[in-house]
Amino acid sequence: MKNENIILQEKTWANIKTRFQYGMTYIRVYLTDKRIYGKSFLIPIKIFDFPFSDIQETEVKGNRLRIRWSKGKISVWL
Repeated sequence: MKNENIILQEKTWANIKTRFQYGMTYIRVYLTDKRIYGKSFLIPIKIFDFPFSDIQETEVKGNRLRIRWSKGKISVWL
């Protein structure tokens, strides 16, 4: 696949899972874009106590992933 921006849509989300490796937390994002259907990738989050059980809302706009929880929010550009 050429190096190109992949625009994410709301339906891109299947779910969010976490994985712990070498003391780092990751968010696993599953994409449904037809060019990369079924592939997933990991976004490293450098917050060791990220409140995954407290996630209230996830939003995908363009190529930005926004996660909100009770005490704050984080945005990741994909």
